[in-house]
Amino acid sequence: LSMVGKTNITALTEGGIVTVVEDFSWVSMESGVHTDFVRCICENGYLAAITADGVVAWTTDGEVWESVKLEYEECWLNDIDWDGGRFIIVGSYKRAVGETALKDVLVIFTEDFSAYEKAEYAMNSDARDDYEMHYVFPKNGRYLAVVGFYARSSNVNYVKVMDTDFAGHGEFLPGIYSSASNKSLKRNVYCAKNADGM
Repeated sequence: LSMVGKTNITALTEGGIVTVVEDFSWVSMESGVHTDFVRCICENGYLAAITADGVVAWTTDGEVWESVKLEYEECWLNDIDWDGGRFIIVGSYKRAVGETALKDVLVIFTEDFSAYEKAEYAMNSDARDDYEMHYVFPKNGRYLAVVGFYARSSNVNYVKVMDTDFAGHGEFLPGIYSSASNKSLKRNVYCAKNADGM
């Protein structure tokens, strides 16, 4: 449930949107999105939501919705946040590395949903492993990111926390990770976020 404006409350449901207006009666709104929302955020005058399969939907009043499908091969979205100047959307997509196509992190920035900038932040430069960004948390001009990756050579799945600026500089934080053998990359990763941290 997210607050929009002074009197509207908007609820994102499975593939749909309902808004409660001034007289507190629920009114169904058509978002144009027909898959389930996985995350939403209310910042900078926008209520924005993402679906796992790459759709970004947004509104400024809870009633009129716009949406766009991000056009990346096998695009998968996991999280959306606000860094004080722009929205950041993270997930994964299929990226060609030489003659191989592997899963890599997807990091997208947008100020107002009219234009999208993909950060050129490839983690899969050696064409050996699959990567996916699960969560992002902006703090002090940098970002904490929860990254999952499957190491093909050892057949081990890792989840680590990274401190990065998404401009080519970043490092995994020591001692904050988990691993599991013989599992696919798409496993359950949960993270709690609030105003102070992740």
